[in-house]
Amino acid sequence: MILYIDACVRRESRTERLARALLQEFDDEIREVRLEEIPFDVSDEAFLERRDRLIEAGAFDHDMFSLARQFAAADMIVIAAPYWDLSFPASLKQYMEKVTVNGLTFEYTPEGIPRGLCRAEKLYYIMTAGGDYIPEEFGFGYIKALAEGYYGIRDVRLIKAAGLDIVGADPDQILDQCIRDQIRGPEGKEPGLSGADASGAEQAPASDRACRIYDRFRARASRDDEYKDWTEYRSELTDFIISNTKPGASLLILGAGKCNDLDLRKLAEHAGSMTLSDYRPETAEEAFRGYGLTPSAHLGFRAADYVGITDRDYMEYTDLLLSIMQKLAGTPARSLEAAAGPELDRLGQTLEEIYGRNADYRIDLGGAVYDYAVVAGVHSQLNNAFRGIFQYVRKDVEDSGDRVRFAEELNKYIFEITRKHTVDLVDRFNAAVFAAAGKGVIYGYEENIIYTPEGARGPVIGTVDGARQAGEAIADRPVETYISCLWPLSRRRGIKYEMTICFLKQN
Repeated sequence: MILYIDACVRRESRTERLARALLQEFDDEIREVRLEEIPFDVSDEAFLERRDRLIEAGAFDHDMFSLARQFAAADMIVIAAPYWDLSFPASLKQYMEKVTVNGLTFEYTPEGIPRGLCRAEKLYYIMTAGGDYIPEEFGFGYIKALAEGYYGIRDVRLIKAAGLDIVGADPDQILDQCIRDQIRGPEGKEPGLSGADASGAEQAPASDRACRIYDRFRARASRDDEYKDWTEYRSELTDFIISNTKPGASLLILGAGKCNDLDLRKLAEHAGSMTLSDYRPETAEEAFRGYGLTPSAHLGFRAADYVGITDRDYMEYTDLLLSIMQKLAGTPARSLEAAAGPELDRLGQTLEEIYGRNADYRIDLGGAVYDYAVVAGVHSQLNNAFRGIFQYVRKDVEDSGDRVRFAEELNKYIFEITRKHTVDLVDRFNAAVFAAAGKGVIYGYEENIIYTPEGARGPVIGTVDGARQAGEAIADRPVETYISCLWPLSRRRGIKYEMTICFLKQN
């Protein structure tokens, strides 16, 4: 069942015109909810008390929750809402409050992290705007955050037509083009724009095998020995943070993960409030649980994507890389170019297109300004996913009994393309970090990597992509204090980082 939520107001709604075109693309049953026909209750204290009593009693069959039950049961959701005053009509906000019900559309884990309960895997958000100034964080961004963070709907797509009322514009032509490009599009392309994919570029669906490889990459976990191996580094980093931040201050910890490199309990006792930020909420759950902490108004989590490259982009890359490695596994050619020249060109073109679609991505840290931000060992991960996926694809192919020839040359080829974009990713990330910190930033990066390659007689010292650019990015900033310390990333693999941790005071 497709649930169509119509927040349009005008009789000849341009937004609804796009919505009807989208709905025609599907054969499923459609249930329509016209928000202008719903007499929403006033959310006063009496209403909230009655609602809380029903939720506490588990009385979800009450009429008050009929919209939430319908929302939770839908197989797909389509929302049509015009762009009004940086957002959408008030009726849609009232509706979202109605369907956001703890126990029906989402639930809280024991650690206080929301977990989705909705059946739908996909949500389309359709909007039109008279002008071209349409920052999306208050409209589409709000719906996307609710869908992903609360309802568990991971595939959230935007269909939009803008500039309809600009002098000289042809609204009908703009709407027709939107229908052609974003709704109907090329054969095999799903409607809508996903995440940072705002260019409407065609992307073929990835193979099942590539999807499984990418899923394993995304689900990769930290090693059980990290907490023990990082004891000394964790102590040095935590003590440096405490010595350079005021007691009772608010902290934003970016790239928190499981916090194996930070003593969360010690920091929680020092800070007035602390927010963990990471891409995956489940890592925050593990962090809180590992330190015996309970989320509260003073200890929370905010999901954030620091890069903006979508899962679809990564899966497209994984699929293409898998086809190249399968070809290399059986090639008699004497060079990488001879074995897969055209495929390499396509791989390079695909990577450049992915970065191009990502160029205007804006990192959303919630808009709040904390006293201090903490970022240590994160810059090196911003542009590392493509190379990480490379290792997973290679392992999958070679585990099936095939040796991937020219694997190192292919890895170098990918690195040379991706590294050109590292500075942009670092600069964009730093801009968001420093904007979120009112008093200062604890800023840590890998000065050097020390490792012993297979077959080498001794250790090698090198630089780390992303970390090197992180150091260069603050060359003109005054450093209040700093320390150098050793981060034993993996004792088993013999990899260590020489870390520089510094305090950058904000004006």
